[in-house]
Amino acid sequence: MKKMNFIYMWIASWFTAGMLSLYQPFMKIWVGEDLMYSMWFVVLICLYFYELKLSDVRYAYEQTLGLWWDLRYRYIAEVIANLILNYVMGKYFGVYVILSATMISIFFIIFLYGTQFIFQIYYKETSVNEYFLSHLKYAIVASIACGITYGLCYYLPDGVIGLFLRGGICLFIPNAVLWIIYRKTKIYGEAMPWFIGKIKRKRVQQN
Repeated sequence: MKKMNFIYMWIASWFTAGMLSLYQPFMKIWVGEDLMYSMWFVVLICLYFYELKLSDVRYAYEQTLGLWWDLRYRYIAEVIANLILNYVMGKYFGVYVILSATMISIFFIIFLYGTQFIFQIYYKETSVNEYFLSHLKYAIVASIACGITYGLCYYLPDGVIGLFLRGGICLFIPNAVLWIIYRKTKIYGEAMPWFIGKIKRKRVQQN
């Protein structure tokens, strides 16, 4: 799971950096500046996307283990929390806070509670704190990649040409930043050969 989670969060970090840098330029071409949300809302959307990805690999284990009944209270709590937070906070504070309310329920109920539960059931001999710490590190590195990518894209011209230039930056720069930071870490040394080996074996099977 550590290897899969590392690869998956690398991809999630890459996509988040791309969304942050491409969302507004694309919307400006598509709907015009008057119909665009503020950059703060774009940041919230990117955080929301990244937060959803935190539990995807762990969720696959939940499905494989068939823990639907064991996690029934989490599902109920998630629905209730979403309804209450979205209604109360949205009524008084608007669309920005509705998204923030959903992010609160995702983080505390799906990510924190759901992760602790599966470690209690499946990874009994492993500390859940190690898993949480790894995600904290991934989030910090993702923030660095997003900041550098957005900074390089910020002063480029608007329009179709500018969008393609930003797309080129978003294709290479986030991955370069992630590689520079991770290349000497233990998890990189374990996960990348494993991931590349999986791809090679799949290609051989297809051929």
